[in-house]
Amino acid sequence: MGFLNPLLLLGILAAAVPVLIHLWSRRRARTLEFSALRFLVEAAQQSARRFRLEQLLLLALRVLAMALIALAMARPVLRGAALFGDPRAQTTAIIVLDQSASMGYKGVDGVPFEKAKARALEILRSLQPGDSVSVILMSDRQTTLFEPPTTQIREAERAIESAPLRLRGTRPESALERAAELVERSQSPNREIYILSDFTANGWSNARVSIESARVFMMPFRAVSAGPVENVYIASIQPDNPIVAAGTPAVFRVELRNTGAATAQRRLEFRAGGKLKSAAAVSIPPESSVVKEFQHAFEAAGRYEVRASIDQDRLAGDNERAVVIEALGQIDAYIVGDNALHLALALNPSLEPQPESVYAVRPVLISSEDAPSRSFDAADLLILQDPPLNDERLNSRLRNRLLSGQPVLVFLGEQADSTATPDWLAVSVGPVQQSQEPLKLRPAHLSNPSAVDSLYLFGIFEGDPWMRQGAPSFYRYRQLTVKPAAQTLCGFSNGETAAAVGRSLGGACVVVNAPGYGQESSNFPLNPSFPPLVQQLAFYALTPQNPPARAIEAGNAFRLPLKPSDPAAFEIEAPDGEKRSVGRTPDGAEMNYRWTDEAGLYRVSGNGGFTEMFVVNAPVDESNLAPLPRDQALNAVQGSAAWVDSDDRQETANWDLQQERLGRELWAEALLLAALLLAAESFLSNRSLKEES
Repeated sequence: MGFLNPLLLLGILAAAVPVLIHLWSRRRARTLEFSALRFLVEAAQQSARRFRLEQLLLLALRVLAMALIALAMARPVLRGAALFGDPRAQTTAIIVLDQSASMGYKGVDGVPFEKAKARALEILRSLQPGDSVSVILMSDRQTTLFEPPTTQIREAERAIESAPLRLRGTRPESALERAAELVERSQSPNREIYILSDFTANGWSNARVSIESARVFMMPFRAVSAGPVENVYIASIQPDNPIVAAGTPAVFRVELRNTGAATAQRRLEFRAGGKLKSAAAVSIPPESSVVKEFQHAFEAAGRYEVRASIDQDRLAGDNERAVVIEALGQIDAYIVGDNALHLALALNPSLEPQPESVYAVRPVLISSEDAPSRSFDAADLLILQDPPLNDERLNSRLRNRLLSGQPVLVFLGEQADSTATPDWLAVSVGPVQQSQEPLKLRPAHLSNPSAVDSLYLFGIFEGDPWMRQGAPSFYRYRQLTVKPAAQTLCGFSNGETAAAVGRSLGGACVVVNAPGYGQESSNFPLNPSFPPLVQQLAFYALTPQNPPARAIEAGNAFRLPLKPSDPAAFEIEAPDGEKRSVGRTPDGAEMNYRWTDEAGLYRVSGNGGFTEMFVVNAPVDESNLAPLPRDQALNAVQGSAAWVDSDDRQETANWDLQQERLGRELWAEALLLAALLLAAESFLSNRSLKEES
C-alpha cells in the first residue's frame, strides 16, 4: 500500500488528543468519609468496573476515528511501486493504433477504427502536464509519429484525429517491438503501452513480443463480440490458364467467400478493359465459398484490367478484385524446315494475315536451303522442323537468339543427328526408338502437381483427354535425356520424354519429341488436338519465365524486371491521378514501386513508348474478421498485459486510467469507517449519560 499525501500521515498524532483528555479526567479527587454511605460501597464498586470498560471502549473508538480521518487525508492506495507513491510522477504513454483494413468494418454500434480513435483521445486527455506520449500507427508495418515521445499532448491529439484507415494487412510485431524500444529509453516512473486493435485471428495468431519495462493495456474494438462475423468478399480472380491469346476465349474463375452464419445473395459483375461484360446472381452458403466462371475473348493483343465486383457490404475494399492480363497476338512465327505445312496450318488455318484488331499468328515458311541466308531477327518465335543439329553456323545463330531472350521451338524427327548435342538445346538426343504398342501423352503435372509449367501448357485441355479414344498415338521417338538446367513438360506412357523446356541461355528452348509432319512416327499431325497444342506451345514459348506480378495486395511493392533497352526512369499514375517518378534499382535490374496503399489500376510509362500496368487489391486476410480469443491474444505480449474490454465497460476511460496508473484509492472507505466509528461513539456516550442521570 502507498500514500499519495504521505505528509498528512502526521495527522495521526491527533489520535493522542482523546487519550490526553481521558488521562486528564482521571485526576484523583479529595475523599470525604460519610458513615451513612459505607453500606453502598459494595454496589458502587461493581458499577465502576462497568463504567471503566465503557470509557475504554469510547476512547478506542475516538482514537481509531481520528486515525482513520488522518489516513483518509493521506490518500492511501491499494497498490504502488514504492511505499509512498508520487501522484505527480511523470508518465510516458505509447499508443499503438491499429489502422489495418479490418478496422473499417461498419458494425451496428459503429466502426472499430473510429471507436479506437475516440478511446485514444481519452487516453491522451488523462495525461497531466509534463507527461509524454508517442503514437504508433500499426498495419503490416509500423509508423512512429513522435520519436522521442512528445510532451505536446495537443499535437498528439491532432495526429490521432487525422490518422487514416489503411487498406493494409495486420502484422503487429514491428509496432510492438517499436513501442518496447520507446519505453525502454524513457526515464518516467510510469511507463504504459496501450494497444487498440480488433485482434483478429489472421493478424495476431503468431504475434509474440516481450515487453517487461511497461504496463500493457490491450483494448479490443471488434465487429461483434461473439460468433461469426457477417462478411462476403471476393477471394480471387484468375484465368484458368495464364497463357491468354487475343481472339481466343479465356475462362476466368471468380471465388466468393461468406464468413457469416447465413446464406448470402450477391450480384456479381465481370468487367474487362473497364467495360461491363457479364453479371450473375450468386448464392453463397454460410461459412463457405463458391466459384463462378466467366468467359471472355480479347479483341486484340495488349494488357487489360479484368475486374470482378459485388454489392457493397459492411467492410469496404474487399468487394472487388482485379488482375491485369497480357493477351498475346500478332505473332510472327518463322518456321524453318522442308515439311512445315502442318505446323503453319495449325498456327493459322487460313495462312493469311488478319486485320490488326484481330488476333493472328502469321507463319513464315523458310526452307532448309534458304535458312542460312535468312535473318531471324524479325521473328517473334522461331520454329525448327527437324533441324540439323551438327550445323555449327545454325547453332551459333540459335545460341545468340536465346541469349537475347528470344524463344525457339524445336520439333525433333529422325533426321536430327544424335551424335551432336548443341549447348543451346534443352535435351541430349539419343537414337530412334520403336514402340511395340501406341504410346500416349502424359503431361507432367498429372503425376507431379508442382510441375507448374506443364499445367500452364496443358491447362486449356479439360481433364485428361490424352488417354481417351481418339487421342494422338506415337510409334517412333528419339531417346532424350533432359539436361540438369531443363525440365520435363510431358512424357510418353512408357516414361520417355515427350517435351521439355530449357532456359539456361535466357530465352525459352522448347523441344517436342515428334517431327510435326507425316504419319510414320505418329498420327499427331492429323489429330484434332494438334492445332490447339501447337498454338499453346507457341504461346508458352513466348511467355516470360518470371513475368511481373501485375496483381498485388495493398502495401506490397510492385517489382518490374527490366531489360537493358528499357528506360532508366518511369512515371507511375495512381488510381487517384497522383503521379510519381521512379528510377531503376541500384543494380539496374528492376523498377521497384512501393507506394501501393490505394486499391485500383496503376499505369506505368517511360521514354520510347514504354507502357506497363498493374492493380492493387485489398489484403485477403483482412476479410476474415474472426477474433482471436482473449487468452490467446494476451499471449502475444510476454509481460504484464491487462485486457480492457472496452465494449463491455461503461465507466469513463479517465477513471479507469487513473486507477490503473496510481492504484485504487481507499480514502473513501477510510472516511466511511471513521464515520461509523464516530456514530458508535456517539451512541455509547449518550447511553452512558442517560444511565448517569
